[in-house]
Amino acid sequence: MKSFKYRTTELLQLKSSRPIGVGGHRNCYVHPGHPELCVKVLHEPWRQINRRLNDPFRHVRRRRHYDENRGEYHELKKLQRKLGTSMAEHFPRVHGLVRTDLGEGLV
Repeated sequence: MKSFKYRTTELLQLKSSRPIGVGGHRNCYVHPGHPELCVKVLHEPWRQINRRLNDPFRHVRRRRHYDENRGEYHELKKLQRKLGTSMAEHFPRVHGLVRTDLGEGLV
């Protein structure tokens, strides 16, 4: 697969798309410019997630504790650095975080 870079000003339009998968906290969409990729977007902004609002330690926890996209991104990047190209067989390849019209998404 060709590698590509995201421009920081790029805003992916996903509102008119139907999700290909729905989870407990995120929806999964086909990437509009690269149909072989998917974009995961939180159902609601991470600051408004109930488990964050009810957590008495929210002021000391990192954002990725509540934002599955950030947590997954950091874990997959860590595995990618540790295992190198051999991880492609066993784990999804992470391409980065992007801006969408539904909020931040993980590709």
